[in-house]
Amino acid sequence: MSTLPCISIIIPTYNQGHLIGECLESIRSQTVSDWEAIVVNNFSDDNTEQIVENFQDSRIRLLRFRNHGVIAASRNEGVKQAKAPFLAFLDSDDVWYPTKVEKALEAMQVGHEIICHAEKWVHQDGAKRVFKYGPAIRASYSHLLFDGNCLSTSAVTMSKGLFKAVGGFSEKHAYITAEDYDLWLNITRIGTSIYFIDNVLGEYRLHGENQSSAAERNYRAIMEVLKFHFSTHMQPTIINRIKIQRRFALAAYGCGRSLQAQKHYKLAYRWLIKSIYLWPFTTKQWAALVLNILGSIRSVN
Repeated sequence: MSTLPCISIIIPTYNQGHLIGECLESIRSQTVSDWEAIVVNNFSDDNTEQIVENFQDSRIRLLRFRNHGVIAASRNEGVKQAKAPFLAFLDSDDVWYPTKVEKALEAMQVGHEIICHAEKWVHQDGAKRVFKYGPAIRASYSHLLFDGNCLSTSAVTMSKGLFKAVGGFSEKHAYITAEDYDLWLNITRIGTSIYFIDNVLGEYRLHGENQSSAAERNYRAIMEVLKFHFSTHMQPTIINRIKIQRRFALAAYGCGRSLQAQKHYKLAYRWLIKSIYLWPFTTKQWAALVLNILGSIRSVN
Protein backbone atom coordinates (compact mmCIF):
# COMPACT_ATOMS: atom_id res chain seq x y z
CA MET A 1 0.00 0.00 0.00
CA SER A 2 1.41 3.40 -1.01
CA THR A 3 2.31 5.81 1.79
CA LEU A 4 2.22 8.80 -0.56
CA PRO A 5 -0.66 11.29 -0.25
CA CYS A 6 -3.13 11.52 -3.12
CA ILE A 7 -3.12 15.34 -3.15
CA SER A 8 -0.69 18.06 -2.05
CA ILE A 9 -2.25 21.32 -0.82
CA ILE A 10 0.02 24.35 -1.20
CA ILE A 11 -0.62 27.18 1.29
CA PRO A 12 1.55 30.32 1.04
CA THR A 13 1.28 32.59 4.06
CA TYR A 14 2.65 35.71 5.69
CA ASN A 15 1.50 37.18 9.03
CA GLN A 16 -1.88 35.48 9.00
CA GLY A 17 -1.72 33.64 12.28
CA HIS A 18 -5.20 34.96 13.08
CA LEU A 19 -6.60 33.24 9.97
CA ILE A 20 -4.48 30.21 9.16
CA GLY A 21 -5.88 28.10 11.99
CA GLU A 22 -9.35 28.13 10.45
CA CYS A 23 -7.81 27.46 7.04
CA LEU A 24 -5.96 24.34 8.26
CA GLU A 25 -8.95 23.15 10.29
CA SER A 26 -11.03 23.22 7.09
CA ILE A 27 -8.48 20.85 5.53
CA ARG A 28 -8.52 18.52 8.52
CA SER A 29 -12.32 18.39 8.24
CA GLN A 30 -12.18 16.94 4.72
CA THR A 31 -14.05 13.71 3.99
CA VAL A 32 -10.81 12.47 2.37
CA SER A 33 -7.89 12.09 4.78
CA ASP A 34 -5.15 11.04 2.34
CA TRP A 35 -3.64 14.51 1.81
CA GLU A 36 -0.62 16.59 2.72
CA ALA A 37 -0.68 20.32 3.40
CA ILE A 38 2.49 22.30 2.74
CA VAL A 39 2.48 25.67 4.49
CA VAL A 40 5.07 27.93 2.87
CA ASN A 41 5.76 30.62 5.46
CA ASN A 42 7.44 33.81 4.24
CA PHE A 43 9.16 34.30 7.63
CA SER A 44 6.09 35.75 9.36
CA ASP A 45 6.79 37.82 12.47
CA ASP A 46 3.45 37.00 14.12
CA ASN A 47 2.30 33.68 15.65
CA THR A 48 1.80 31.90 12.30
CA GLU A 49 4.41 29.19 12.96
CA GLN A 50 3.10 28.50 16.46
CA ILE A 51 -0.45 28.08 15.15
CA VAL A 52 0.69 25.65 12.46
CA GLU A 53 2.91 23.63 14.82
CA ASN A 54 0.13 23.39 17.43
CA PHE A 55 -1.86 21.18 15.05
CA GLN A 56 0.70 18.39 15.60
CA ASP A 57 -0.48 16.66 12.43
CA SER A 58 2.16 14.78 10.42
CA ARG A 59 0.23 15.59 7.23
CA ILE A 60 0.92 19.30 7.72
CA ARG A 61 4.43 20.43 6.78
CA LEU A 62 5.86 23.86 7.52
CA LEU A 63 8.44 25.35 5.15
CA ARG A 64 10.33 28.57 5.80
CA PHE A 65 10.88 30.32 2.50
CA ARG A 66 11.69 33.95 1.79
CA ASN A 67 9.76 34.94 -1.35
CA HIS A 68 10.78 38.63 -1.47
CA GLY A 69 7.19 39.69 -2.07
CA VAL A 70 6.55 37.20 -4.89
CA ILE A 71 3.81 34.82 -3.74
CA ALA A 72 4.27 32.80 -6.95
CA ALA A 73 7.73 31.82 -5.69
CA SER A 74 6.18 30.41 -2.50
CA ARG A 75 3.66 28.37 -4.49
CA ASN A 76 6.38 27.06 -6.80
CA GLU A 77 8.54 26.11 -3.83
CA GLY A 78 5.62 24.25 -2.29
CA VAL A 79 5.12 22.30 -5.51
CA LYS A 80 8.83 21.35 -5.53
CA GLN A 81 8.31 19.74 -2.12
CA ALA A 82 4.98 18.09 -3.04
CA LYS A 83 4.79 14.30 -3.00
CA ALA A 84 1.33 13.75 -4.52
CA PRO A 85 0.36 13.49 -8.22
CA PHE A 86 -2.34 16.16 -7.78
CA LEU A 87 -1.99 19.74 -6.55
CA ALA A 88 -4.44 22.12 -4.95
CA PHE A 89 -3.81 25.71 -3.93
CA LEU A 90 -5.32 27.40 -0.89
CA ASP A 91 -4.59 30.89 0.40
CA SER A 92 -4.19 31.02 4.17
CA ASP A 93 -7.14 33.40 4.58
CA ASP A 94 -9.55 31.13 2.66
CA VAL A 95 -11.33 27.93 3.71
CA TRP A 96 -12.71 24.81 2.05
CA TYR A 97 -15.92 22.90 2.70
CA PRO A 98 -15.61 19.25 3.84
CA THR A 99 -16.21 17.61 0.43
CA LYS A 100 -13.79 19.85 -1.53
CA VAL A 101 -10.97 17.31 -1.86
CA GLU A 102 -13.38 14.42 -2.44
CA LYS A 103 -15.16 16.18 -5.32
CA ALA A 104 -11.91 17.46 -6.83
CA LEU A 105 -10.29 14.03 -6.80
CA GLU A 106 -13.37 12.42 -8.32
CA ALA A 107 -13.03 14.78 -11.28
CA MET A 108 -9.27 14.31 -11.56
CA GLN A 109 -9.45 10.53 -11.40
CA VAL A 110 -11.74 10.32 -14.44
CA GLY A 111 -9.14 12.08 -16.56
CA HIS A 112 -9.43 15.85 -16.09
CA GLU A 113 -6.05 17.56 -15.69
CA ILE A 114 -7.36 20.75 -14.12
CA ILE A 115 -10.65 21.58 -12.41
CA CYS A 116 -12.18 24.66 -10.77
CA HIS A 117 -15.20 24.76 -8.46
CA ALA A 118 -17.60 27.48 -7.38
CA GLU A 119 -16.82 29.62 -4.32
CA LYS A 120 -18.66 31.83 -1.89
CA TRP A 121 -17.11 35.28 -1.55
CA VAL A 122 -17.44 36.50 2.04
CA HIS A 123 -16.97 40.20 2.78
CA GLN A 124 -15.83 41.59 6.10
CA ASP A 125 -19.26 43.09 6.72
CA GLY A 126 -20.84 39.63 6.39
CA ALA A 127 -22.17 40.05 2.85
CA LYS A 128 -21.91 36.88 0.78
CA ARG A 129 -22.06 36.13 -2.92
CA VAL A 130 -21.66 32.87 -4.84
CA PHE A 131 -19.29 32.84 -7.81
CA LYS A 132 -19.59 30.04 -10.35
CA TYR A 133 -16.45 30.18 -12.44
CA GLY A 134 -16.19 29.29 -16.10
CA PRO A 135 -18.17 28.05 -17.96
CA ALA A 136 -15.94 25.75 -19.98
CA ILE A 137 -16.59 27.66 -23.21
CA ARG A 138 -15.11 30.74 -21.51
CA ALA A 139 -11.95 28.89 -20.55
CA SER A 140 -10.25 28.52 -23.91
CA TYR A 141 -7.02 30.40 -24.54
CA SER A 142 -8.73 32.88 -26.85
CA HIS A 143 -11.61 33.58 -24.47
CA LEU A 144 -9.33 33.94 -21.45
CA LEU A 145 -7.09 36.27 -23.39
CA PHE A 146 -9.80 38.52 -24.82
CA ASP A 147 -12.56 38.22 -22.20
CA GLY A 148 -10.59 37.94 -18.95
CA ASN A 149 -9.95 35.49 -16.15
CA CYS A 150 -12.71 33.10 -15.04
CA LEU A 151 -10.91 30.97 -12.43
CA SER A 152 -9.85 31.32 -8.79
CA THR A 153 -6.58 29.93 -7.44
CA SER A 154 -8.04 28.58 -4.18
CA ALA A 155 -10.68 26.73 -6.22
CA VAL A 156 -8.25 25.00 -8.59
CA THR A 157 -6.90 21.44 -8.52
CA MET A 158 -4.54 20.19 -11.22
CA SER A 159 -2.11 17.42 -12.03
CA LYS A 160 1.47 18.06 -10.98
CA GLY A 161 2.59 16.96 -14.43
CA LEU A 162 0.52 19.69 -16.10
CA PHE A 163 1.83 22.32 -13.68
CA LYS A 164 5.42 21.39 -14.47
CA ALA A 165 4.75 21.13 -18.20
CA VAL A 166 3.89 24.84 -18.40
CA GLY A 167 6.62 25.97 -16.01
CA GLY A 168 4.45 26.71 -12.97
CA PHE A 169 3.64 30.23 -11.83
CA SER A 170 5.66 33.04 -13.37
CA GLU A 171 7.83 34.78 -10.79
CA LYS A 172 8.11 38.04 -12.74
CA HIS A 173 7.64 41.00 -10.40
CA ALA A 174 5.51 42.71 -13.04
CA TYR A 175 2.99 39.83 -12.87
CA ILE A 176 2.37 40.00 -9.10
CA THR A 177 -1.42 39.55 -8.46
CA ALA A 178 -1.94 38.27 -12.04
CA GLU A 179 0.46 35.32 -12.05
CA ASP A 180 -2.51 32.94 -11.79
CA TYR A 181 -4.10 34.48 -14.90
CA ASP A 182 -0.84 33.92 -16.78
CA LEU A 183 -0.80 30.28 -15.64
CA TRP A 184 -4.35 29.61 -16.90
CA LEU A 185 -3.41 31.20 -20.23
CA ASN A 186 -0.33 28.98 -20.52
CA ILE A 187 -2.34 25.87 -19.65
CA THR A 188 -5.08 26.51 -22.19
CA ARG A 189 -2.63 27.60 -24.87
CA ILE A 190 -1.25 24.06 -25.05
CA GLY A 191 -4.78 22.74 -25.56
CA THR A 192 -5.72 21.61 -22.05
CA SER A 193 -9.41 21.97 -21.27
CA ILE A 194 -10.62 23.05 -17.83
CA TYR A 195 -13.48 21.23 -16.08
CA PHE A 196 -15.79 23.29 -13.88
CA ILE A 197 -17.76 22.09 -10.85
CA ASP A 198 -20.82 24.21 -10.02
CA ASN A 199 -20.88 23.09 -6.38
CA VAL A 200 -19.70 25.69 -3.87
CA LEU A 201 -16.76 23.96 -2.17
CA GLY A 202 -14.99 26.83 -0.44
CA GLU A 203 -14.97 30.45 0.68
CA TYR A 204 -12.87 33.32 -0.56
CA ARG A 205 -12.48 35.86 2.22
CA LEU A 206 -12.34 39.60 1.53
CA HIS A 207 -11.05 41.47 4.55
CA GLY A 208 -9.50 44.73 5.69
CA GLU A 209 -6.14 43.89 4.10
CA ASN A 210 -7.67 44.18 0.62
CA GLN A 211 -6.69 47.82 -0.07
CA SER A 212 -7.81 50.12 -2.84
CA SER A 213 -4.29 50.28 -4.27
CA ALA A 214 -4.55 46.54 -4.97
CA ALA A 215 -7.07 47.17 -7.76
CA GLU A 216 -4.71 49.46 -9.64
CA ARG A 217 -1.74 47.17 -9.03
CA ASN A 218 -3.74 44.23 -10.36
CA TYR A 219 -4.67 46.26 -13.46
CA ARG A 220 -1.01 46.94 -14.18
CA ALA A 221 -0.12 43.27 -13.68
CA ILE A 222 -2.92 42.13 -16.01
CA MET A 223 -1.71 44.58 -18.64
CA GLU A 224 1.81 43.13 -18.43
CA VAL A 225 0.46 39.61 -18.89
CA LEU A 226 -1.69 40.70 -21.82
CA LYS A 227 1.13 42.58 -23.54
CA PHE A 228 3.36 39.50 -23.34
CA HIS A 229 0.75 37.12 -24.74
CA PHE A 230 -0.40 39.52 -27.44
CA SER A 231 3.17 40.21 -28.62
CA THR A 232 4.30 36.58 -28.39
CA HIS A 233 1.32 34.50 -29.47
CA MET A 234 -0.97 36.72 -31.57
CA GLN A 235 -0.67 37.79 -35.18
CA PRO A 236 -0.86 41.61 -35.61
CA THR A 237 -3.94 41.52 -37.84
CA ILE A 238 -6.48 44.34 -37.94
CA ILE A 239 -9.10 42.13 -36.28
CA ASN A 240 -6.72 41.20 -33.50
CA ARG A 241 -5.77 44.84 -32.95
CA ILE A 242 -9.43 45.71 -32.53
CA LYS A 243 -9.91 42.83 -30.09
CA ILE A 244 -6.83 43.90 -28.17
CA GLN A 245 -8.19 47.45 -27.84
CA ARG A 246 -11.45 46.04 -26.47
CA ARG A 247 -9.50 43.84 -24.02
CA PHE A 248 -7.50 46.76 -22.68
CA ALA A 249 -10.79 48.59 -22.15
CA LEU A 250 -12.18 45.57 -20.28
CA ALA A 251 -9.14 45.58 -17.97
CA ALA A 252 -9.66 49.27 -17.18
CA TYR A 253 -13.37 48.60 -16.59
CA GLY A 254 -12.52 45.81 -14.14
CA CYS A 255 -10.23 48.12 -12.21
CA GLY A 256 -12.92 50.81 -12.10
CA ARG A 257 -15.59 48.40 -10.90
CA SER A 258 -13.31 47.04 -8.19
CA LEU A 259 -12.65 50.56 -6.89
CA GLN A 260 -16.35 51.35 -7.15
CA ALA A 261 -17.22 48.29 -5.05
CA GLN A 262 -14.87 49.64 -2.36
CA LYS A 263 -16.64 53.03 -2.63
CA HIS A 264 -13.54 54.76 -3.96
CA TYR A 265 -15.65 56.68 -6.44
CA LYS A 266 -13.11 59.41 -7.28
CA LEU A 267 -10.50 56.83 -8.22
CA ALA A 268 -13.07 54.77 -10.12
CA TYR A 269 -13.89 57.68 -12.44
CA ARG A 270 -10.41 57.57 -13.97
CA TRP A 271 -10.64 53.93 -14.93
CA LEU A 272 -14.25 53.88 -16.07
CA ILE A 273 -13.67 56.91 -18.30
CA LYS A 274 -10.49 55.32 -19.66
CA SER A 275 -12.46 52.16 -20.43
CA ILE A 276 -15.07 54.14 -22.36
CA TYR A 277 -12.36 56.07 -24.19
CA LEU A 278 -10.71 52.83 -25.33
CA TRP A 279 -13.97 51.06 -26.25
CA PRO A 280 -17.18 53.12 -26.06
CA PHE A 281 -19.40 50.43 -27.57
CA THR A 282 -20.37 48.43 -24.45
CA THR A 283 -23.39 49.50 -22.42
CA LYS A 284 -22.10 48.06 -19.12
CA GLN A 285 -19.27 50.59 -19.09
CA TRP A 286 -21.68 53.51 -19.45
CA ALA A 287 -23.97 51.98 -16.83
CA ALA A 288 -21.04 51.66 -14.44
CA LEU A 289 -20.21 55.33 -14.96
CA VAL A 290 -23.80 56.32 -14.12
CA LEU A 291 -23.68 54.15 -11.00
CA ASN A 292 -20.43 55.83 -10.03
CA ILE A 293 -22.01 59.27 -10.36
CA LEU A 294 -24.93 58.17 -8.17
CA GLY A 295 -22.58 56.62 -5.64
CA SER A 296 -20.53 59.78 -5.48
CA ILE A 297 -23.66 61.85 -4.82
CA ARG A 298 -24.86 59.49 -2.07
CA SER A 299 -21.45 59.51 -0.39
CA VAL A 300 -21.52 63.30 -0.14
CA ASN A 301 -25.07 63.53 1.24
